[in-house]
Amino acid sequence: MSQPLSPTALARLAQRRLLKKRPARVATQAQRRTFSPTQRLGRHYEQQAARFLQAHNLHILAQNQHTPFGEIDLIATDHHTLIFVEVRYRQHQLFDGAVASVNRSKQQRIRLSARFLLSHLCRQHFEGKLPSCRFDVIAFHNAEPHWIRHAFT
Repeated sequence: MSQPLSPTALARLAQRRLLKKRPARVATQAQRRTFSPTQRLGRHYEQQAARFLQAHNLHILAQNQHTPFGEIDLIATDHHTLIFVEVRYRQHQLFDGAVASVNRSKQQRIRLSARFLLSHLCRQHFEGKLPSCRFDVIAFHNAEPHWIRHAFT
């Protein structure tokens, strides 16, 4: 007579059986990259903001950098300054529009994300030295960009 299996062994066995029955889901490239209309609009304005900054002699290092704390829309340099840029668009000026939507909690998430990425950016672009950093906001109203430097101070 065989010994009864422990609860842990029974759970592992049940998981293996379940995994064998489950069909593999392979998402196509088109399915992985589908964006909602709002996301597409956001990407459009992020591209506009990148072109706007490049026209003002800034060098774009990265776009849409995801961290465990959130996303940074644009990362740029202006000579020896590292700039983290939040891009905002609001169709209407209700509740003070796009600029007011970068509230304290949003600023905190951007700061945490910047801190998370900072050591990598220093190694990659500044020879390991810590550059001066600033946080800017580019707010769009009626398709016109408004650049707010040092937006978090």
